[in-house]
Amino acid sequence: MAYGLDGLIPPAALAELWRFKNLPDAIKLTAEQEASLSKLLEDFQKTNQTDLNALAKALDDARKAIEDHKPNSDVLALLRQAMTIQQRLRTAVAKLKTDMEAVLTPQQKAWLASGSPARCYPTVVAPLNADQRTAVKALRDAYNAATATARAAVAAALEAAAKARQQGKTAAEIKAIIDPVRPAMTRLQEAGQKLREDIWKVLTPAQQSSGCFGPAPKTGT
Repeated sequence: MAYGLDGLIPPAALAELWRFKNLPDAIKLTAEQEASLSKLLEDFQKTNQTDLNALAKALDDARKAIEDHKPNSDVLALLRQAMTIQQRLRTAVAKLKTDMEAVLTPQQKAWLASGSPARCYPTVVAPLNADQRTAVKALRDAYNAATATARAAVAAALEAAAKARQQGKTAAEIKAIIDPVRPAMTRLQEAGQKLREDIWKVLTPAQQSSGCFGPAPKTGT
């Protein structure tokens, strides 16, 4: 499955949930699945944030160098720098994909695999520029601050449920662990949808239509 992380916008990592949000209603993500996927993405970004930021900057600098008609040697040096960072991230990305797939049902995985998008490069669509990254970061920071309590409660419940499964607890016992945080999961889904809508507004029309940033978020209208 292609998740989009091999392309030029790894710092956002939101394209993952946008793709999953596009699943047909019959096999859409449950609140528990979305919470698990969100935590995996947050942990990935937290662990690899330095490389993710450096990769975004190298690609942004390469795009600007092309626009400014800099020598090819300058552009190639920046692209080589980006490739070096991507190679370091390859193992982490592979583990992230495996962990995310483990959260999905066979039906969900089959549907996503049937429509995997093409990879995106700076020559196809411009990556987020510095102003856009600043705006996205502000939106994400606001989301993180507003949902910190709910995310902590859900993460604790998911960890407890995972341990309960390993210990051979019954489905009823595991359900009893998850049920108290289901309202928090629903609130996180709603907050995540609002975040996706707000970030979508930061994109240019070309970025929105490229398919590199996921489909337009559903607004319910």
